[in-house]
Amino acid sequence: MTDTLATALSTLAQIAATLAALIGFLGLWKLDRLRRDQDEAERDLHYLVARADTGAALSIPGLMSRPMEETRLLAKGLMAVTREERNFWGTPPEDFESLQQDLCTTWHRLEALADARQHLARWLPRFLILTLVILLLAFSFLVGISKFIGLLVILGIVLLAVATGLMVRKMAKEPET
Repeated sequence: MTDTLATALSTLAQIAATLAALIGFLGLWKLDRLRRDQDEAERDLHYLVARADTGAALSIPGLMSRPMEETRLLAKGLMAVTREERNFWGTPPEDFESLQQDLCTTWHRLEALADARQHLARWLPRFLILTLVILLLAFSFLVGISKFIGLLVILGIVLLAVATGLMVRKMAKEPET
């Protein structure tokens, strides 16, 4: 009976280690993808602000190399421009309205990506720590510390299965833009 339980817990520990590696890999891949999407949204915001400054669709290297905080402040200001204020701007009103819509869309996309990235970065380490705790419990049982730990391992495996499902769901969810 003890050999059977030890074999089962050893297998469960191996499954937990495999799950930790898989979820860790997928989580890091998703974080990288979110970072690349966020970089693209920041480039788009730079481009739109540069277009508003110059009135042209071409990017000017000096305008594109602004610090992101300055670009965000300018974008906020451009999004807040009222209908009356548009008449004083250099671009035709319909072009400016289109530019404002593009700015708003890009702004919301950038915010959603940043939130999704922060949320995943907060949950991924928690999941991996939980998996490591379960692994430590399983290995401590295997070396014969306590049979009570075997029950904790089984409870931990159930918790790991639930946590894995939640992490996969979080990683599969696209940011709401």
